[in-house]
Amino acid sequence: MRSEYFFGFILSFIAGVGFESLFNFGYPLGVLFLFLGATLLLLRNVKSVDKKSFLVSLMLVACALGVFRVDVQKMKQGVHTLD
Repeated sequence: MRSEYFFGFILSFIAGVGFESLFNFGYPLGVLFLFLGATLLLLRNVKSVDKKSFLVSLMLVACALGVFRVDVQKMKQGVHTLD
């Protein structure tokens, strides 16, 4: 794996965690990023699109994983609180 893919993935994951922590969009944002990343990845395989499209799709998926990670953590914290 080339270093730009690795650093792009890590920075996008951190950006997803940051967006979700600050703005609290919820699962729809993660699903949107995951859908866009998968669509871009599939289009890359169908057509001969620019090679940077793989990096962008990888970054979108990483951002979605960051959003999902924060949402799961918020659900875990909410289970043990008294209302």
